[in-house]
Amino acid sequence: MLKILHDVRFAVRAWRRSWGLAAVAILTLGLGIGATTALFSVVHAVLLRSFGYARSEELMLIGGANRQGQQTGVSAPDFRAIQQRAHSFQQVGASRVQAFTLHGVREPVNVYGQLVTSECFGVLGARPLIGRVFAETDFAADARPVALLSFKLWRRDFASDPQVIGRKVLIDGVDYSVIGVMPAEFQYPHPAFLMWAPWRMTAAELANRRAHAYRLIARLRPGVTQAAAASELTSLSTALERESPDTNAGWRATLEPVAEPLIGRLRPALFTMLGAVGFVLLIACLNVANLLMARGLARARELAIRTALGARRARLATQLLVEGLVIAASGGIVGMLFAHGFLRLLIALLPVRSVAAFPRIDQASLNGPVVAAAVLMTVASGVLFGLESALSVVLLVGAGLMLRSFARIAEVSPGFHAEHVLAAEIPSPWPANFGDARERTAAKTRYFDQLMQTLGRIPGVSAAGLITGLPMGTVATQTLIRPEGRDAGPSVDLRVGYSSISAGYFHAMGIGITKGRSFEASDTAEKPLVAIVNEAMARHLWPNDDPIGKRFTFNPNGSGPWASVIGVAGNVRNFSLTAEPESQLYMSYKQSLLAPQNAAVVIRTLLDPASQAVALRAAIHQVDPGQPVSGVRPMTQVVADSVGQPRLYTVLLGIFGALALGLAAAGIFSVLSWIVNQKMHEIAIRMALGAAPRRVVSSVMRRALVETLVGCAAGLGGAAALTGILRTQLYHVGETDPITFVGAPLVLLAAAAGAAYLPARRATRVNPACALNRVG
Repeated sequence: MLKILHDVRFAVRAWRRSWGLAAVAILTLGLGIGATTALFSVVHAVLLRSFGYARSEELMLIGGANRQGQQTGVSAPDFRAIQQRAHSFQQVGASRVQAFTLHGVREPVNVYGQLVTSECFGVLGARPLIGRVFAETDFAADARPVALLSFKLWRRDFASDPQVIGRKVLIDGVDYSVIGVMPAEFQYPHPAFLMWAPWRMTAAELANRRAHAYRLIARLRPGVTQAAAASELTSLSTALERESPDTNAGWRATLEPVAEPLIGRLRPALFTMLGAVGFVLLIACLNVANLLMARGLARARELAIRTALGARRARLATQLLVEGLVIAASGGIVGMLFAHGFLRLLIALLPVRSVAAFPRIDQASLNGPVVAAAVLMTVASGVLFGLESALSVVLLVGAGLMLRSFARIAEVSPGFHAEHVLAAEIPSPWPANFGDARERTAAKTRYFDQLMQTLGRIPGVSAAGLITGLPMGTVATQTLIRPEGRDAGPSVDLRVGYSSISAGYFHAMGIGITKGRSFEASDTAEKPLVAIVNEAMARHLWPNDDPIGKRFTFNPNGSGPWASVIGVAGNVRNFSLTAEPESQLYMSYKQSLLAPQNAAVVIRTLLDPASQAVALRAAIHQVDPGQPVSGVRPMTQVVADSVGQPRLYTVLLGIFGALALGLAAAGIFSVLSWIVNQKMHEIAIRMALGAAPRRVVSSVMRRALVETLVGCAAGLGGAAALTGILRTQLYHVGETDPITFVGAPLVLLAAAAGAAYLPARRATRVNPACALNRVG
């Protein structure tokens, strides 16, 4: 131990004499370690930490798929059948989406949550942070309404009040008692869901086999594999199809691990980013290795003298290793400081919509496991070496591919004109138990008639509209229709997107009507049902016919009532700019029940949309002072948020590529500076004999460019092998895009030429006589 301490003190004294070199090495390592640590903290939070479930490897989600391969849920009768007849599971629970309107906290707010059956939390094995989870008695018909809060909702709207248990909260006009708060890591089934309440299945729900709308959570029995459970579900689906051919023909139950919908699509991209930033760290290590090598060669005389005086080679090697580790440790400390800033920048780059898509990213921090990983990287950085140029080319190619892909995405039209449009989300203004369907429809029509009139009177507003779910949203509604003239049977059912809108919606959003007409004020509940379809639906259903006048029904037996197509609207990309438009059906809110409970309003304004936010809220509250309003934002932001993830990946790879380029250029500069200094005597002789400065410069630069070209060739081979990982992240750009594969080496060669020119030019400006005298 004393020898090690002595070596450390000696190393510190040695580096003081070369403080400039030490500072460059420490900052270089700090950048690499900091960036890698920050991204690893995100990977750890999103992919590696527990979701708060007990033995999560046993938990499976059960969904469904129809004959066309479209994802569906499970009907309530099929849920009961799986509970009773599937032997692969210890227990099975069910849940469905529910939008809650929360009153009495600040202003009314709308939150997405889940209605769950009595088995759900028992299957998950999750424990609350405070309070309790649901008990069997909470599901009795006469039980008082109770609710569980997520940690995020508790912190945001209840100020982390530890006395919240037992507190009465007005939800959808009903008093609920808060019985528990779940821990921060608990997220089921998605980070967007912030509240859970008991689901008391009605007799009508238990008899409805057509509503494949529920999500099941199941725990495997000991010794049962996922493959065995999936095989049993396939057999059971076949049996259910035979028993109920009218509703289950072509339907199959699906099975996947509980975390797969949350992190499955994020895992490849995040690990790719982690690998990319690992390349940056490796390049940083290579630069430091080159600096240490140059310093070591400069100390050759010193080491030779120490050897002659009896120092053992192992002792000298240990001393040099300690000097390298001192630099690595210092770089690790600086890297932790950089990591804090990198992490804050990374989270800031995520738009609000994408934060919800990255589970637990708000919990990413420099915690114990992350610090341990940083320490390992610090130790490893003391001994790593390799080829800078090759790694830089791989990163530059990756960054170039993502940049070209994002540019292609940015060129895609969403199908509407987002400029000068302001949107806001509003939940249904009446509770679920408000009257019967007829009474609710009348109340809905009166409310939205008045709301549309009020919004249209806001100064500067040229059009106002309403829709059940905004494009680029996180929740979409689908429905089954049966076109007229098709034989009855599940095989002819068509699942399409469904939106209920106001007459002014298309105008407000700038969506064109390509054929027929839009909705009018006269399209009321007393008139025959009319509908508008998008171009994709028109092509799919009536490819060779005029869709105007075609009819369809929502009734499964094909008996009507029939809705007639009166218009064809332009295609809108409802999910993201990279998802092709699917069949979409529009109905007037005056002729259809509003589903789901949420809706959104949009106004087209001649002013800056953000400046109209206060006026929009005021107009909504003028109609109903208790109406919750959320998500007030320009539609340009909605579109930007929809590409938040590809933009994040592009920015990250761009940052990593720029770091790699800068580090590679710095490495070339430092190595050539040392070479020039070592060859100053030779250069002086050549210039004294009449060598032109241009020839001296070209000889130095030629060496740098040849070595860089060799590295580029190796890097292109590595890039061709590794960029296939990015295939799923690219949009209309091949993973071997020739422009990128040519451009990346050219950028690196340009950087190498610039880095090589400076020391070469400096050498030619030295007076030969002075240089020879100094050397001599």
